[in-house]
Amino acid sequence: MSTVHVLLLASGAVSGLIVLGSGLGKITGQPVMKERAEHFSVAWERYRLIGFLEVAAVVGIVAGLWVHALGLLAGVGVVALMLGAVSVHLRFGDPVKAMTPALLVLAGSGAYTVAQAVVLGG
Repeated sequence: MSTVHVLLLASGAVSGLIVLGSGLGKITGQPVMKERAEHFSVAWERYRLIGFLEVAAVVGIVAGLWVHALGLLAGVGVVALMLGAVSVHLRFGDPVKAMTPALLVLAGSGAYTVAQAVVLGG
């Protein structure tokens, strides 16, 4: 197994698990997620929709292990979601500790996306 494939698996697993947990928490209406939505002044329905997008992205990340173009698109989607998450944390003056999960997923999904691009590029 090549180094790129190891990076693809590791970064996909780490970012995918974190995003899956976050997405399922939003979809199932976990109290902490409702508190975050309120903190960010986001209507619950919209915040929950983000959870569905996160779960869809995880499906794309997993499928991307076989269909690399889909994985690349999913990776780009997660990077976009996490850039949005970090920017919202910054706008609301949250400490770095509060945005650490988003930063970790941003780094992991960035690595995953780059690895997918390398695999697709041959």
